[in-house]
Amino acid sequence: MDKATILIVDDSENQSALRRQLASSDLVRAETIHPNDISVEDLRASDLLLVDYQLDEWRERDSVDQISLKPRDGLAVASILRGYLHEYEKESPTAIAILTGKIDKLANPLPSENREHALAYLNNLEWVFQKAKPGEESRLAVQLIDLARAVKDLPSRWATEGPELLQQLTKLLAIDFEDPANERSIKDVEGCVPPIHELSQWNHGLAVLRWMLHRILPYPCFLWDTHYVAARLTVDHATFSAALKEDPKLKEVLSPTQYGGILSEFSGPKWWRSRIELFLWDLTEGQSGNPEIVRARFNKLLTKPLAASNPAVNPIVCVNSDYQHLEEFYSIKESVRIRPDDWPPYADQAWTPIELAKNTPKLRSLVLTEDLERLKN
Repeated sequence: MDKATILIVDDSENQSALRRQLASSDLVRAETIHPNDISVEDLRASDLLLVDYQLDEWRERDSVDQISLKPRDGLAVASILRGYLHEYEKESPTAIAILTGKIDKLANPLPSENREHALAYLNNLEWVFQKAKPGEESRLAVQLIDLARAVKDLPSRWATEGPELLQQLTKLLAIDFEDPANERSIKDVEGCVPPIHELSQWNHGLAVLRWMLHRILPYPCFLWDTHYVAARLTVDHATFSAALKEDPKLKEVLSPTQYGGILSEFSGPKWWRSRIELFLWDLTEGQSGNPEIVRARFNKLLTKPLAASNPAVNPIVCVNSDYQHLEEFYSIKESVRIRPDDWPPYADQAWTPIELAKNTPKLRSLVLTEDLERLKN
């Protein structure tokens, strides 16, 4: 397997620990280069450019008087490098991401928590990574490797029209296009408007990666995270998450439904919504709408039964004002529907607790008109 190449653009050696983590992987090669030394050949040879946001040790830049020749930070450098990549077109794209220890500054006036995908979208980037604390670089390394490998796995040539386009996409998502059992999953993917039409062929791949990073992985669409799977199984989320780490039987049971395509390691495990539903339909012999039967039948497959969710019927996944999932579930009576600005129309409905909406002006402004009356009770 050809290694993917990660080029870290930095003006210091502060990321030596991260570089060592990357060097230990058989999937990528990584090197650090000072922004003053980067060349077009370096850009063309890279699958992922990771640009440090804070560039304070750049004497050559600081000695120039013209402000148009003085990129003030890594974001400006990333924009310049993007321009050169567009000019020197190549068969496969190069992803560009920012690495920052000051995400609050970059995010202002947006909340920084759980908003990396929005920051990346607004700044014409594939992603915005937060610097890891000393000794905690492994998770960051996993994400970088996953993104670089996703770029490497993109087709060198994209079809121009017809079903071949969808087949290339489903291959990236690890779906067998010819298997009738995947028909529902493929329709769900199509319903999320993948950008596979009318785009330049070499940049086409980045459009697909951005769609996954910015519009699919952060939201409950055709893929579900642990919160939505636990809610569908009507089991406690904390118990479910712990069991994923401790009970190999749980992993085995859910293995056929787990997502294994590009970027599958980027933001934690995900499962195909359609496969979960089909699995429960078969498990309950068509009674998958009955939460007690779902939970009872599912628990029989495990080493240790999982605790019921609270509420035990129709638990709702809610978010806070930073759009982070709340650990506890809520009932429909305790929740209202909201419409965040960047929530995709094809994603599952977003909810927040009524009490939180009452006390948070931002959330209150997002409540659907039809649910506003419920805030008065």
